Amino acid sequence: ESEKNWAAAIVAFNHVLALEPGRPGIHYQLGRVYLGRFRDAGNSQDRDAAMKEFNAELANDPRNGNAAYELAYLQAEGGNTAAAAEQYEKLIRMYPDFEEALVGLAGIDLTSQKADEAVPPLEHAVKLRPDDEVAWWRLAQADRAVGNREGQQKALATFTRLHQVIPGTLRNPAADAVTPQRLDKNATP
Repeated sequence: ESEKNWAAAIVAFNHVLALEPGRPGIHYQLGRVYLGRFRDAGNSQDRDAAMKEFNAELANDPRNGNAAYELAYLQAEGGNTAAAAEQYEKLIRMYPDFEEALVGLAGIDLTSQKADEAVPPLEHAVKLRPDDEVAWWRLAQADRAVGNREGQQKALATFTRLHQVIPGTLRNPAADAVTPQRLDKNATP
């Protein structure tokens, strides 16, 4: 998997599942392999397979926050924002400090014109991980939309400082366990 040898990783994880079908975490890992292959090749069948595996992991272990997050992320990316928001909300109820989920939910709120609902999770997210440039960018957008000019300026200044360091280098190593939230296309200081 780490070498992006997707086919071999799929065979290996399926072999583990054949030996031990209920082993926790294997469907999640298999989903990540399909997701990696989808990101590389863009084949929608891989995206569908990833979602199937994340759902299988949740059926096996309903408290697997990483699988729930990946499923919500893919739903949001695929335009199913209602299902994604529901999944993010459920995940945040289980794990209130899941920073990427807070940022993901706030992103949906922003695109749904619910900036007032986006502010609290983003404020929590930047406290949890002050180096998350996506959270700061979205917080600046939310603060602007609700008329908090001072908050917007502070969030934008922090985003600008973080973004100038070298975009993408401040990632929390633990965040590599899930797909990180991404900046909007127009996110420039």
